[in-house]
Amino acid sequence: MRFTRSLKLLALATLAFLSLALRASAIGPSDEWYLVTLSGQPCGYMHTWQSEIAPNPAQVPPTGALLEVGQEMVMRVGRAGQAVSIRTRQVSRERFAGSQPPGPALMESAVLEAELGGTPTVTSWTFAGNKVLERVDAVRRKGQREREVPAGEWLPPGAAQMLAESRRAAGDSPFTITTIDFESGLRVASVTSTRGDAGSVRVDGREVPVTWWGTTSTLNPFTAREAYAADGSLVELRLPMEIGEIVVTRSTKESVQGQQGEAAAPELLVRSLVPITGSDARSLSSAAAATYLVSREVPPSSHQAVLANDGSAWRITVSADAPAASTLAPTPPLSLEERAACLEASTLIDSDDEHVRRATAKTLEGAPMDNPSHRAELLRRSVYAVIRRKDLASALASASDTIISRAGDCTEHAVLLAAMLRVDGIPARVACGIVSSESFAGQRNVFAWHMWTQAWIDGRWVDLDATLPDRAFHPGHVLCATTPLAGGAMDPAIANLAAIIGGLRVEVVDVR
Repeated sequence: MRFTRSLKLLALATLAFLSLALRASAIGPSDEWYLVTLSGQPCGYMHTWQSEIAPNPAQVPPTGALLEVGQEMVMRVGRAGQAVSIRTRQVSRERFAGSQPPGPALMESAVLEAELGGTPTVTSWTFAGNKVLERVDAVRRKGQREREVPAGEWLPPGAAQMLAESRRAAGDSPFTITTIDFESGLRVASVTSTRGDAGSVRVDGREVPVTWWGTTSTLNPFTAREAYAADGSLVELRLPMEIGEIVVTRSTKESVQGQQGEAAAPELLVRSLVPITGSDARSLSSAAAATYLVSREVPPSSHQAVLANDGSAWRITVSADAPAASTLAPTPPLSLEERAACLEASTLIDSDDEHVRRATAKTLEGAPMDNPSHRAELLRRSVYAVIRRKDLASALASASDTIISRAGDCTEHAVLLAAMLRVDGIPARVACGIVSSESFAGQRNVFAWHMWTQAWIDGRWVDLDATLPDRAFHPGHVLCATTPLAGGAMDPAIANLAAIIGGLRVEVVDVR
């Protein structure tokens, strides 16, 4: 059975972006529900809440008020007739100095629940001084590690929301607030807001007066338009993307839940496909090298040379075996920080799982220790054989989920191979981009969005596609982004793909 590719990258990318925007409510308790649509079709919902836990006057020494800020997000999209649902739920708690907010706040704890198609995973963070205790709890994986508190000056989510509300109420524009984002892996994000025009938004049959604001974040390439009511609450968010406009509109719990039960998931797979012009998929998959003109900037790698940029297109060459000969920006050496990120176990690339470790050891039994290229190829072939049911049914399963279920598409192949490489001490990350296909989702001769694996061997990144039965890599791949998935599926590198999907144009210049 031919390997499959999916559009779950888009659902993850969109969800990752929405998690980064500040969801400001008026200061005080709140409970808001929002309908999420894509190109006018319901595809999910967002639920935000904020509650204050009063201090205990009998406690010695006295403590300040405790604020709980929560956000649940669900997206559902169609892929060639199959629907995929992705859900995240984040709850953070912060302690305010004094009896009630606003005021100076200290981050106390946060919990993130993620259901990405495999078993649910719960990640929690407990802050103590300059350290953070991170715990991961999944069906087949439990663990904890101590991390440093993110450097620099930043605000907890609730304090950031309150400050943003006060800056908007004061008419300040533009203003920037730096906060922490848990869904992208304990990263710091600076969000800049700029005041726009006054207007109105229709909510439940009535017009609500609003002020529009443009919002950008350092963790993604988008500018969102956010509409706020006079009380400071978010009424609507509009996110234009190449694949279609995401609109998040305030609604009611009953209306949102009713829409989810009735609406079909938007079919996005076909509209994400990129036509192949100048050649055909068969010649690309069997070639030694290919040269392309690409409409968006793409990164260089050992197999992908970025040769020129005329302002409207990037000229690249992709080689199957030998490293690309020249590039405008050579691939830098692997830093100690990057090496650590590409060797550590993470939520998705859980290389510390017993099943993953046993499968790796069995595959490499008797293989020479001094030939990492050979060992990497043995692991690649093993992953192809292990995943027997190659389908579109999962969203983004972890390596441990995949090795148990023995099912998945390109993302499961990529994640499992990365985990097995890390078990063997080879730094590995996942690569996202497009790959040529003779026929896919009823379309012929197209590029489909895809994920594969890169391994750091002999001072360079080697591309390894575990969905291929007979070769490790071919020049029908165009690399658009890479990530070690250290922070899970909501990695900013994944979010950045949403700016490309649906708008990428590729012309084949030469095949050899």
